[in-house]
Amino acid sequence: MFKLSITEINCVHVGGSSQDDDVEILVQPDAGPPSKYPVIGSHSMNNGQVFSLSDNPPIPVFYFDHTAAISVWDRDGAFNTFDSADFLGSGYVHQAGSFELDMKGNNDAHYKISCVVEEITTAAPPPNNSIPTNLYQAIADDLKDWKASTSIEPTLQTVVECTDPEDLEDYLKDILFSAAFTRVKAALADATKVKAFSIGLMAQVEFIGGLEGVFGIAVDRSDFNLIGTSGTQPSVAIFGGPALVEGVDAGADASLAVGVWFEDTESIRGRYVGAELTVDEDIGLTGAAFANRADKDAFTEDDESINLDKVREQAKVAFLGIDVGFDDGGEGVESYFFSGIIPGSACYQTGTYDHMVNLDQLHCHDALSMSSGEHDNISIRYKVDDESSWYIYPIWNTFAISEDDYSRMIGCAIKFNTKFKISLRIATSQANTTIEEVDPVQTFWYQEDTNDDSKGSYFKDTADVDKSFQDHFGSHQADYHLHAKLRY
Repeated sequence: MFKLSITEINCVHVGGSSQDDDVEILVQPDAGPPSKYPVIGSHSMNNGQVFSLSDNPPIPVFYFDHTAAISVWDRDGAFNTFDSADFLGSGYVHQAGSFELDMKGNNDAHYKISCVVEEITTAAPPPNNSIPTNLYQAIADDLKDWKASTSIEPTLQTVVECTDPEDLEDYLKDILFSAAFTRVKAALADATKVKAFSIGLMAQVEFIGGLEGVFGIAVDRSDFNLIGTSGTQPSVAIFGGPALVEGVDAGADASLAVGVWFEDTESIRGRYVGAELTVDEDIGLTGAAFANRADKDAFTEDDESINLDKVREQAKVAFLGIDVGFDDGGEGVESYFFSGIIPGSACYQTGTYDHMVNLDQLHCHDALSMSSGEHDNISIRYKVDDESSWYIYPIWNTFAISEDDYSRMIGCAIKFNTKFKISLRIATSQANTTIEEVDPVQTFWYQEDTNDDSKGSYFKDTADVDKSFQDHFGSHQADYHLHAKLRY
């Protein structure tokens, strides 16, 4: 396992000429969901400015096994899916060392990201204190009173039926920072090990772009004093994760839960392993506890099996509600949590695959745009094996490339078993959420060596991937070359 620490952001040139970039960084470990830095807000930068994260802690830390893709964006609102972020550059890391990633993006954007990657051996941390009984009771009492109330707005029914993420964020903030959670506020004051508190929908609810699972907001301990009041609402971290609820059809309560976190909101990211949490039945709550995979030595036996009791002991978060639990086979399975962002398109993979490649470099030998100074706006779509889903890079919009500025570092990873398919597309505009496409330059399968040339390109275990994309559009030819590196 590797530990990635981002230490410095250097703005060589902003994406444009008239204003600062509101910079945010997304990191995708091992083709998983993107987590955002900073989790709340962004960092304003202009030409020549250097932002040292070492001098402005905490330094963002991410864990990965094979590769971590890093991209830089000019942020346009908390939900970039509706007011899409502008692409400022991307790259990736895959081994230990100190690196300066040179990234170029749209509108002459040029950034350099300094980072350190260390190979680590996980060690068992001391167990967290268990959740105090009075906090369990306070959560149960406040949830039951809210459910029964006709005067507290929004109602629980309004919240659990909402599928618009912007409205849902507002509803969750309105209820958490209202008189509905006065008992919770008092109990949290004494629960000194608790670093963050969250509320959200924990069900098979589709929000946007096909995303299903957890959607919630979380606040750090420094703002606990505002929970249960009807006053100031602080900035909150949004987060996403796996679906946790069993018996979703049992009623409204089944899809809402609060979260008690033993890590702050900046640390809500990466892979976790879950176990059912047993609560005194007289209290009336059920729960699910999740330990961070970075601590796997603490809950993995010599035979690689997961010790669920130790998962509960090492839990970084406990979700509590009326009907929160796992479907059959859900315990002990790795799940992703990610903070600060809800992507609007299918852009990450979960599950285990036999192989992984990094899309490394794309070179433009001949752009479709023929006018001097113009560029092509590119998106890459990919799918794996016989799955139906198409994934997209970049997450929002497109990235610009031309014959004069001919090379782009990509960085995203693709996991697959026997084959993957890539479609390189040129957009005729940079619409916020929908790319207006001309015909794909080309689409190709890359698959394991079958000794059957009729099935297209194939690889051997030690081979990297090279592919030329060429096509004619009227009298003009587009010509691109993609290089990818096989990781395993």
